[in-house]
Amino acid sequence: MNSKPGAVWNWISNNKTLVTVAVSGSLIFSAWVSAWVQPGNKVYYWLMIGGALVAGIEVVKEAWARITAGQFSIPLLVTIIKGGERLERIGSVDVIAFDKTGTLTLGQPRVSSVMSFGDVNDNRGGANRDSEEAGYRRDGANNHGLGSGSAEAVSKVISYAAAAEQRSEPHLANAILTYAQEQNVSPVHAWDWVLEAGLGTAAQSGDGEILVGNRRLLQSRGIQLRPRAGAVVRMLEEQGQTIALVAVGGNPAGVIAIEDPIRPEAYGLVQSLKQAGVKQTVMLTGDNPGSAQRVASQLGIDVVKAGLLPEQKVEAIKQLQSQGHVVAMVGDGINDAPALAVADVSIAMGTSGTQAAIETADIALMADRLERVPYSIRLSRDILKIVKQNVVFAVAVVALLLAGLLAGLFSSAAECWFTKGAYFW
Repeated sequence: MNSKPGAVWNWISNNKTLVTVAVSGSLIFSAWVSAWVQPGNKVYYWLMIGGALVAGIEVVKEAWARITAGQFSIPLLVTIIKGGERLERIGSVDVIAFDKTGTLTLGQPRVSSVMSFGDVNDNRGGANRDSEEAGYRRDGANNHGLGSGSAEAVSKVISYAAAAEQRSEPHLANAILTYAQEQNVSPVHAWDWVLEAGLGTAAQSGDGEILVGNRRLLQSRGIQLRPRAGAVVRMLEEQGQTIALVAVGGNPAGVIAIEDPIRPEAYGLVQSLKQAGVKQTVMLTGDNPGSAQRVASQLGIDVVKAGLLPEQKVEAIKQLQSQGHVVAMVGDGINDAPALAVADVSIAMGTSGTQAAIETADIALMADRLERVPYSIRLSRDILKIVKQNVVFAVAVVALLLAGLLAGLFSSAAECWFTKGAYFW
């Protein structure tokens, strides 16, 4: 639904000669008609008015050409808007969709807890044992007693996860790798890394395939959690944690819980967007529903759609567009790039965002300041309002001059003013 409201002015801008000749020819014809009807009228009245009209068109045309060429900047905001059509289009946005991690949150996740589901190398099938044999370690010295497994088993979970995340997406991978370094845990040897969009990461190791991701990644390999281990995972999700499940050699090995603080400027974002004329805010995230709902409830976001794959984000955007909405999408990751591509206006976080997201987006927030989104909407509407006001004013002035000329209302003083004033036009 990528409409282009500036199409008319684009046409005028691209057909300068045709427009100028048509206007000039009309003025010359009108001048001869006026001279025939009222011999006292001077042709230079028409020429002067015609010059004003043509100049007005050229000024508007040139201003629009500069805007559509992207020849403007917002230096104080460090916001890159890739062309005037994008700036114009964002003014008509009435629904804005947000990714969560790295967009509404700081994109600085930290591991908050690690649980092992038994010893992953236990030949007795320890990886499938109930959660009585799960090990749990809280970041720091705290232990909340969610299991009684060994610290060695927990370290192995961290080691396998770090090995798989060495070639993965920045946010969660950095959190796991940093945590492994803090705990002095070295990654196991791994190879053949595969990033599965919206699911997680897979890699090969001497103990079999390592999986780090969400439930669907494990389910795609036919791996299921034991009931009590699954209950603990659900509890972590309900606390608003982002969950990374770890499996090795076809068995669930453990879970890593990750926290990512909400951006301070995000707390007033929804209210600012409503004041700017946005009717609805939506969260589209691949994270679990518990974590997504916790963030949305704190920020006042209207609709939450969690656990989405990249193609499901695209479908959500298209569904909103089919309802007649003009939709903007704000995101930062590889998983957001397809949704950014189909949105009417796409906005990427420039600092924390991936290269794919920034290249796809119409607007890049280079300092990751979310308050620039409502500002850009207000800026667009203000610019278009001023342009329209200038066009209306120019046409009104010319119309009044034409009406006065046809009615013979110009006095000798006016004639003198026009004659002398011509030197200053």
